[in-house]
This record gives sequence, structure tokens and C-alpha cells, in this order.
Amino acid sequence: MMMSDSEICQSYKDAKKKSGQIDILAQLNATDPESIRKILKDNNVLEAKRGPKPKANLRIPEQREVPKMPESAKEAAKAAGVPVTEELAESFEKIEKDFETPEEKVVPHIRVPLPPIAREAIEEKLSDLESKIKYHEDSLGKLNAQYKELVDYLTAEGKL
Repeated sequence: MMMSDSEICQSYKDAKKKSGQIDILAQLNATDPESIRKILKDNNVLEAKRGPKPKANLRIPEQREVPKMPESAKEAAKAAGVPVTEELAESFEKIEKDFETPEEKVVPHIRVPLPPIAREAIEEKLSDLESKIKYHEDSLGKLNAQYKELVDYLTAEGKL
């Protein structure tokens, strides 16, 4: 060996890529990687490989009874603790009649207005995505043109 055991250990400790360092040290010392591993193990520098991590114990959540879904808007309001006036009850009935289908009742989609700052952020993101798409479409067009040019050249030369 050309290097002492302590030099080998220090070189291994200082290395950024430890796995590659064993092969390098073996070459420098005109020996095989297994001899270097033995020196490192004897000097408690190379630790034995750890086995696989034990599997985590899976906890099964307790089974809870699923609450019954209210059948009408009126029941939902009562369940939420909202006082149902006669006027509100009539509105619920009107909504349910307007959106009732033979198969099932349909809940209307409620639109919430976006604040201007949110709308601007969304529009800015869409604009950014559109410009990226355009850039990649242009790049793809250029690559396709280069590909076609090379294929045409090779075909003309009889090499393809």
C-alpha cells in the first residue's frame, strides 16, 4: 500500500462522494475496493449497511357513523341552526321545484364574484402560460424544420 490506513480513512472522510472514493483509493493504492472497505471498517469509518427501515404501523381510523344528509334545503338550514322563516321556506321550495329532475334534485351553482386583485392574478398567470405555450410551439416548429432538412439531405445522399 502506498497510503497509510489513517490517510485512507481521512481521505474517505473528506470525500464528497464516498462510494466513488473507495474505488479511487483502491486505484491509488494498487489494490481492490474490498481491501479499502476492510481498512475503513477496521477503523470504524465505514459503517455496516443498515437494513430496510421498518414499516410504519398503520393506524386504522375509528369507524364513525356517517351523518344522514338532509333531504331538503329546509332540513339543511335547520341542521345548521339557521332559523327558517316562512319566507325562507317558500324560497327553498321554489328552488327545489325549479331544479328538480326526474332522476334527482340538482343544486344550483352559486357564483361568487372574484375580487379584482384575484382576477388580475389569474389573468396574469393565463397570459404567462399562453406566452410559454407560444414559445414552445415556435421551438417545436424550428426543430421540426431542422429534422426535415436533415432527413431530406440524408435521403438525397442515399444514406437513409
